[in-house]
Amino acid sequence: MYSGVFFLELPVCYGCGMRGHIQRHCHASCQGAGRGSAPSSSPAVATSSSPSPAREQLHEPFSVSTLVGESILATRAYKSCVVMVRGRDTMTDLIELGMVDFDVIMGMYWLYSCFAKLDCRTRTMRLEFPNEPVVEWKGDNVVPKGRFISYLKAAKMIRKWCIYHLVHVTDTDAEAPNLESVPVVNEFSDFFPDELSSVLPDREIDFGIDVIPGMQPISIPPYKMAPTKLKELKEKLKDC
Repeated sequence: MYSGVFFLELPVCYGCGMRGHIQRHCHASCQGAGRGSAPSSSPAVATSSSPSPAREQLHEPFSVSTLVGESILATRAYKSCVVMVRGRDTMTDLIELGMVDFDVIMGMYWLYSCFAKLDCRTRTMRLEFPNEPVVEWKGDNVVPKGRFISYLKAAKMIRKWCIYHLVHVTDTDAEAPNLESVPVVNEFSDFFPDELSSVLPDREIDFGIDVIPGMQPISIPPYKMAPTKLKELKEKLKDC
């Protein structure tokens, strides 16, 4: 996954069992509602031999609400993606959303297809596939230092006129960069000093251009079109 984009599991329609839309937008459910037909069961998890699933355009884009109250429009999806848990491959469909802080968010549809059981107290997840050994995954007990918020939440707080500070932090114990580590500068070692302690201060520089003795300034008058030619040009433009 790359920065600035994270993926969310595609929703499943409870009417037809297909992914990519919900029941109230399902055409199959609307057509079968008058005939008294029962909704079909959700199909089994799809399998694919493709190592890199192709990105597809959704037929009906839908809006995804975030925790900070903003909505993101989802238009692209990746079908039959492989998600490995403790060496066990599972399949799911993902949609692409333009957000940060997350790589992938797996929802209830994926947990249901993997026969998952969650233990929030111990932070463990058990995948109890039929006729297979139980796959157990346990989260890391990492306690974050300090309080962190996402960019979206910070932007929302700024719009509400919350006080914020822009801080520039400098490591005083870090070694000063040498000439060889600075791009472009290292190509002009004869001009720059061996050590760059800081950015050069603003100062006045005497600058001039030497010209050949005896040369006169060159003056080019602005171009002016004769009235008759200007009238002819206007007539030609009208004919076009």
